[in-house]
Amino acid sequence: MREILTNEGRTDKALDLDERGPHVLDTNRLQKLWDAASVDEFKQIFLDCLESHYHAWNSGKVLHRDISENNLMFYRPGVAESDQLDTSDTNPDRKGKEKVESTPPRGVLIDFDMSSELGPDGNIRLNTKPHHHITGTLPFMARDLLSQACNSGVQYEANVPGAANYHFYRYDLESFYYVLIWAAVTYKLPRRARKTHGAKKKNPLGNWLSPDPETVYVSKVLLYTGPLFASLDGSVSKGWKGLWNEWVKPLQLMFGEGLSAADAALRHGDANFDMATCNGLITFERFMDTIKQTPRGLNPAHV
Repeated sequence: MREILTNEGRTDKALDLDERGPHVLDTNRLQKLWDAASVDEFKQIFLDCLESHYHAWNSGKVLHRDISENNLMFYRPGVAESDQLDTSDTNPDRKGKEKVESTPPRGVLIDFDMSSELGPDGNIRLNTKPHHHITGTLPFMARDLLSQACNSGVQYEANVPGAANYHFYRYDLESFYYVLIWAAVTYKLPRRARKTHGAKKKNPLGNWLSPDPETVYVSKVLLYTGPLFASLDGSVSKGWKGLWNEWVKPLQLMFGEGLSAADAALRHGDANFDMATCNGLITFERFMDTIKQTPRGLNPAHV
């Protein structure tokens, strides 16, 4: 961010600080995921964040561990901060609005304070310091992590044998998938808003908002084994049907297949089953292939 501001000639004394000290930078340059101008723009922002997350894990050996709608953001290169958010229909500067909306966004994955470096085996073991807490935002947490949270109480301590003693990369992938479901059901684009639900219109994903891990866990289980997913079809927001049919539905089958295989392996005590990837059924490559997107790769010049 310091480099961006310097290159655009918008530095001030606040940036002339010792880089080793703690800083706070207040800016409206980054926008929320639901501020995207369209579903197509949302998809590009999502892919940017998904690929950035993969390269942080694969090349940087760091796993985020808290993927949620609030940690996937975006900005528009070359657009001044004062113009970033002023894209409403009430903005009298129509040319300014058109400039903002015609500038392709770049997705930004933020909030790495709960991230962890990978261990020697390439995984993060939760019952060893400093990773002894299960972490995540409940509505977007992976099913297996929620299962472990149910067994361990408020502190979410990982002290029960099983796959959830690790925080696998696939758990973060699963969280990305839940962000897609949440967005398709609750976002109102291009109005840059989220649906509000009251007594007359119940949020079909309301159980995801429960503070009780077991309630959220059961809801995630039903997403693959019960009628919940089919019932969501009628709740998909206007304009999101394409993403739902082309991305969400195929991913539901992919994750369902992988999680079912992992459950079977645990039941049968299959020590050769690869829990980290569900025997290759849940990987970044398979995620991208399922939604028919080609990874762009990591450009070393931009690292």
